[in-house]
Amino acid sequence: TLFPSTTLFRSPTGPGEALPLFIKPRERGLRDDPRAARDWMRANEAAIDDLLADAGALLFRGFAIRETAPYALSP
Repeated sequence: TLFPSTTLFRSPTGPGEALPLFIKPRERGLRDDPRAARDWMRANEAAIDDLLADAGALLFRGFAIRETAPYALSP
């Protein structure tokens, strides 16, 4: 797996549905600390890209994200 099950829940949206794949944090720091969530996403960027390529769509839920600007792709 790309991420340890102790770090994240991964599941489809519902029974029989494949898209998007939900990514939800198990670790409190990823749920409560915006800096920890941002740092985790940056550190795992390649694995997230691989998971996106495999799944087709990802939906991040429950992460401590207060604004989207720090996650914007640069041109």
